[in-house]
Amino acid sequence: MTGVQTCALPICKAVLPVGLSLTPSHYDVNILQGLAALAILAFLLWAARPGDPGRYRPGLVFMAAFLLPASSGETYLEHRLYLPLMGLAAALFQMQPFRDPKPARRWWPYFVVIAGLMVINWLHSASFRNGETAWAKAVNNSPNSWLAQNAMGNIYARQGNFGPAEARYLKALEVNPGQPKVLKNLGLLYLKSGRPEMAEQAFSQLLVRSSGVEKADYHMAQVMERLGRPAQAMEYYRRELDLNPAFADAWTGLGALLAQTGQLAEAKQALAQALHINSDSYEAWLNLGVVEFRMKNLSAAVASLERAIEISPQRAEGRVNLGYAYRAAGDTAAARAQFQAAAELDPVRRNIQKSEGVGDRGK
Repeated sequence: MTGVQTCALPICKAVLPVGLSLTPSHYDVNILQGLAALAILAFLLWAARPGDPGRYRPGLVFMAAFLLPASSGETYLEHRLYLPLMGLAAALFQMQPFRDPKPARRWWPYFVVIAGLMVINWLHSASFRNGETAWAKAVNNSPNSWLAQNAMGNIYARQGNFGPAEARYLKALEVNPGQPKVLKNLGLLYLKSGRPEMAEQAFSQLLVRSSGVEKADYHMAQVMERLGRPAQAMEYYRRELDLNPAFADAWTGLGALLAQTGQLAEAKQALAQALHINSDSYEAWLNLGVVEFRMKNLSAAVASLERAIEISPQRAEGRVNLGYAYRAAGDTAAARAQFQAAAELDPVRRNIQKSEGVGDRGK
């Protein structure tokens, strides 16, 4: 049945352009429509009765040759039908009715066909008002397209609609089990929605099925942090850095965890590496400031934290930590100003002056 579907989809869409989809699936094709399309082509060839069949054969061969990509079994993009349609048109225009020296006597069938195609095109164009309407139409017309389900899940996730997004990702995995892109997106969804246990399951499947997926180990490290497993988190950060040593965020995450576990010298090295790659990283400067403070390097701590709030002045934790550093260095007026600014940015921190020491770090 799969082979019949694979062949029927492009032929059906070329001859009968109805139920068009952004990413049609072979599993959603109407076999009867495909057979009807073949019957229409066969009838045209029979009814035309060309004196020289060789006239239209090159066009049909051209069409068949450029329909071959549809045999891959993957989602077939309908715009790829444009080129093979040229072969079909060339074949049809070699038939006797189109070669009639006085075609005006039969103008109305051509007008009906062209007008019908124009109406179909106009109606279909309404699906492309924006990304959401396009993918919603794709899901509606091709529910078994994992690409459409995954894309619609991404749209819902960006909107913060985690329930519908999860449903789309799970449907995509039902159609294409173990698909790495979907597993990664599902894991990120669980991470963002505060379900690290579910995120661990998704990323574990991803890492087992497809090693080396971009940032998969990094996101697994974030999951381990949420689950309170710093040793495992550091292991995943290191695995990510083995694959991508120029990934500044992974160096920052590793440095923050090293600092958290008291390995300050190693933490400072990791954060310096992050800043060597990206000198405008707020999180790296913030964490470096925390490390320098704990190592009693107050001037370096102040410099790092000042750079952090210069990059992101609206982040309260940077100002809080800078206030701690100023206070430890004896500049109480500057410390008070930073605490006040932090309280204005985040009212929860209005009693921060009573706290002792630096502790906040970026995530």
